[in-house]
Amino acid sequence: MAVIQEGLSESEVLKKDTASQLEEEIEKEKSVLLDSFIQIYESAPIGYLLLNQRGLIISVNDTLCKLLDYSCAELFQVPFVGIIQRDDQRKFLEIYPDLYKDPLGKKLSLKLLKRDDEVFWGEMVGNHIDNFPGTKEEKVLLLGVIDITEQQKMAEQNQAVEKRFETLFSQSATGIAIADIKGNFIKVNNRFADIIGYIPEELTGINFREITYADDLEVDEKLNAEMISGKRDTFEFEKRYLHKEGYPVWIRLYSSMVRNIFGDPLYGIVSMVDIREQKDIQQQLEAANQELEEQNYLLREEYRIQDDILQSLSEAERIGSFGSFVFDVEKSKGWWSQNQYELHGYKENEIEPGYEVHLQCLHPEDRVKSELVFKNILETDISQGSFEYRIIDNHKKLRYMLTVYSVERDENGKALRITGMDQDITERKLTEKLLDEKHAQMQSLLDNTNDCILLCDKNGRHLLYNKAYAAIMKELLNIEMKPELQPHKLLEDQKAIAFWDSLHKRVLGGERFTTEYNHKLPDDAVLIMEVSFGPVFEDGEVIGFSEISRDITKRKLVELELANHKEHLEEMIQERTQKLEEQKTDLENFNRLFVGREFRIKELRDEVKELKRQIANLEQKASQDA
Repeated sequence: MAVIQEGLSESEVLKKDTASQLEEEIEKEKSVLLDSFIQIYESAPIGYLLLNQRGLIISVNDTLCKLLDYSCAELFQVPFVGIIQRDDQRKFLEIYPDLYKDPLGKKLSLKLLKRDDEVFWGEMVGNHIDNFPGTKEEKVLLLGVIDITEQQKMAEQNQAVEKRFETLFSQSATGIAIADIKGNFIKVNNRFADIIGYIPEELTGINFREITYADDLEVDEKLNAEMISGKRDTFEFEKRYLHKEGYPVWIRLYSSMVRNIFGDPLYGIVSMVDIREQKDIQQQLEAANQELEEQNYLLREEYRIQDDILQSLSEAERIGSFGSFVFDVEKSKGWWSQNQYELHGYKENEIEPGYEVHLQCLHPEDRVKSELVFKNILETDISQGSFEYRIIDNHKKLRYMLTVYSVERDENGKALRITGMDQDITERKLTEKLLDEKHAQMQSLLDNTNDCILLCDKNGRHLLYNKAYAAIMKELLNIEMKPELQPHKLLEDQKAIAFWDSLHKRVLGGERFTTEYNHKLPDDAVLIMEVSFGPVFEDGEVIGFSEISRDITKRKLVELELANHKEHLEEMIQERTQKLEEQKTDLENFNRLFVGREFRIKELRDEVKELKRQIANLEQKASQDA
């Protein structure tokens, strides 16, 4: 029994002992929960970090360090904003006070920078942790960081695909419309609307039944119902739409249904061709059956080709080319998705997937690298990774592949299962190779001109320059050129810096112009340079500028010499003309006294012509010397 303390009843002492025991149990439970949290925090497959109110990193787990290629010590007490790409820093600084105050339910996507400045897209969600051990903060912000780099790349690719589709859709010579399963037009192109006298905006939201000729509606309804129910995939037939002005328009309509992965209908794609002219010919020339059959055959072939083009376009516009796989390490068996088989040139289930099959498909030069990756998975504790390699598929076609994988391990760290995804990056690799070749060709072309040529971004950083530009920068300013340098900012003369800033401001404003400037050499000689600026546009916006410079000192000196020579010649002509006038006056006076006045004047005129001819020759010779 508990000893009853002096002044306390037995029940009060019991309550006090019970409360003390509960507090001890709560503290033990807190300790267990904290240990569990720390264990989960350190071994989690996603990145975690703790931030204080000022945004300093006070803790980070190994997963995030590996994602960013830093050690945990390097990130400790570092401002989180320091590893955010410059474009997103303002965004983070603006939202952080509210995020720290109330993080629940908020997501934040930022571009982070790895050690090598490679961009890493991270999606972050947060929560508060109170009185975290090792800190004096009452509460800290826990951020979970998920790698969404590939999703962002896929989103950018998807945007490019949608842009190309939109171009094809809007510029197609065939009328195309997209409608929901109720028959309401979601989107129509210009050609579709033009055939029946509308503009696309007028048809958006309109049901196809409202503009279908009454006699054709029953057949149209039946075919649409069969396609929606799955009895048919597509249909085509000739029907009449009502023109905006009320008269019927004959068209040939082709309709197909887009379904989700479960086979449920999502929306229909309708294409149509204006066949009014064919119908007129048919009505007028019913007797010419053979000719009509030939025309119908050609028309059906045209529809077939259009259908093939649409099918090919649909296949080509798929977002990426991916295949997934799972490999059981212990059983040495694998599973491939349908597209994984296709990437390797096989029909689904044509072969039994496994590591040996993977090795057989590998390019001979990449087998050693792949085996080393597999060995590294088995012999280390790596949890995820990626690598590029080549395969030769079943059709002897070379493909470049990117594999991203994760490793499931048991409690002892032994690899149990490898799950991953393969992406066909052949097109990207070939494009990169072509771009490298084109860049080398362009650089060679630039280096073979005496003009100083460079390309800058909108901040004045050099992106591209030729040998002539690098040489003159070294000779005149003793500056070693490298990409993204702003050499005019290295000048000591503030007036010179302001001069170049003003030129950059003009060209970034969209102005194309040529100007001259003087550069004083160490020996007090003056170098006269001519520089031409031109803005570089993308989607109507100035994203940079080009600059072409050349030394015009000799030209300017020749122009000055020609000007002086011309002035001297003009003085000689003026002086000679004055003398001739004086002689002419003397002759006229003389001729008044003596005969033969006309003959002497003619001689003087001939002499003047000869002098002018000599002056012209001198001017021509001076021009040739210049």
